[in-house]
Amino acid sequence: MKKYFVYYLILITCCLLYTKVNAQVNKVPNASFEDLKQGYFCGVSVLFQDYAVSWFQPTEGTPDLFSKKCADMWGTSVPNNNFGYQYPRSGENYLGALLLASNNGTGVNREYISTKLKDTLTIGKVYCVRLFANLANTRKYATSNIGVCFSIDTLRNNDPNPALKSHLFNYTPQLTNSWNNLISDTLNWMLLEWQYQATGNEAFITIGNFKHDSVSNYAIVNTSATYNQSYIHFDDISIIDISTPAHAGRDTTIALGDSVFIGRTPEIGLNDDCFWFINGNPIDTVAGMWVAPDTTTTYILKQDICGTVNYDTVTVTVQPSGNYKLGLINDDLRVYPNPAQTSISIACKNASSQAMIQICDVLGSIVLQQALTKEELNISELSRGIYLLKLIDGNKVSLARFIKE
Repeated sequence: MKKYFVYYLILITCCLLYTKVNAQVNKVPNASFEDLKQGYFCGVSVLFQDYAVSWFQPTEGTPDLFSKKCADMWGTSVPNNNFGYQYPRSGENYLGALLLASNNGTGVNREYISTKLKDTLTIGKVYCVRLFANLANTRKYATSNIGVCFSIDTLRNNDPNPALKSHLFNYTPQLTNSWNNLISDTLNWMLLEWQYQATGNEAFITIGNFKHDSVSNYAIVNTSATYNQSYIHFDDISIIDISTPAHAGRDTTIALGDSVFIGRTPEIGLNDDCFWFINGNPIDTVAGMWVAPDTTTTYILKQDICGTVNYDTVTVTVQPSGNYKLGLINDDLRVYPNPAQTSISIACKNASSQAMIQICDVLGSIVLQQALTKEELNISELSRGIYLLKLIDGNKVSLARFIKE
């Protein structure tokens, strides 16, 4: 009975670890507006809060949802619509909001987008906040006034005058776009990125222009435009803890012709942070992917979240037919101590006098190579980091990873 309890406990622990590693790290729900409510329809104007799951408009200002589902409609179709011509940065949908309208005489007509985060931000932690923006073709002005306001509760404009409920929000955003960084590109998506240290009171975000026209920065980019406005598209919004560890996955063995998934579950934000390499050559940019190597391959993951860089590696051992044999990682080869500072000891079953040692860095470059003449290896000249040790003995290759401190 005790034996089965131990097996059960191990199984539960493994499941919890798998869930933790594969849990989504982006705190923004429906980050690229792909999840739509039932009953979505296409029209001249589609109010995004009626159909974009988890998002809402905090004022009477009415942002719009644009979708490829409306390819034959003029108003909110993609790429052609009544605001111009634009494809989503990812997926099928994106949002649009009025950030400046100098022709209404008030200087404060605004539209904002809001959502409740998946989790309240953790006090003291630093997060990478990122969004992509683009200017609608048919509007006259480009503006740089985009702010991100965090709040513990929803921001609402409760002005008793209905005419003012679509006007300027009297809040100060914690994050603002650089004054000189005009959102003027009508073709490409422009990246806005910040680092933000949480106070623990961040449960909602609201995005828009929090400044009056008189103190906003804007410039004419389309002199023939009918509307004296700045209308900005938004897509791929993310908030990710910069201390999130890189995760390439567990080393595994597959049969020739099979495939295996490595990395984390792909998601908006993290996909842009993860760069995969084989032998120093880039192969993809995504949080995780399916691979089907023909031979034993080590995949190197470089994760760069707002300038915080971490590495991880995963080795997929391919067991081919014939007499060629590949040793499993840490099966017939052991490296200790691990982590190590000046030297490592190597223990390998039945290694011959012809065995060779190779040590590769996280980009796959060979940094040390020599014959296995003794069990202890000097690594004092290596830089700190993760390394892959290969023991090559005739037609047998054994692998182990270690950390140099």
